[in-house]
Amino acid sequence: MSLEFKNKYGTVSIQEDIVVYITGAAVKECDKVVGLAARNMKDGLVRLLKNDKLSRGVKIRFEENTLNIDVHVVVRYGSKIMEVADFIIGRVKYRVEEFTGLVVNKVNVFVEGLHVN
Repeated sequence: MSLEFKNKYGTVSIQEDIVVYITGAAVKECDKVVGLAARNMKDGLVRLLKNDKLSRGVKIRFEENTLNIDVHVVVRYGSKIMEVADFIIGRVKYRVEEFTGLVVNKVNVFVEGLHVN
């Protein structure tokens, strides 16, 4: 699926996978995040995903030329969850807007689990 928006120069089309990859890379910049997570709808299990599965932890909705992004993460035990979530929100919003020119309306962070070393 591609995201299309119009500007004064014409129509711009960006593949959704590009936005998902940028989002996943921005989340991985936080050292308190162990990885992205996906909720298995069948049995409710949360699985930690490798770098090649970044798209399962990110959901994007394009509405009225703005993006709403959901990010599911697993964080390190002992981390301040509010600080981690604030960092993720700011980083994702900045990176996506910087690279794509799209306006990010909202970034929702869902902490699916804690990782204990």
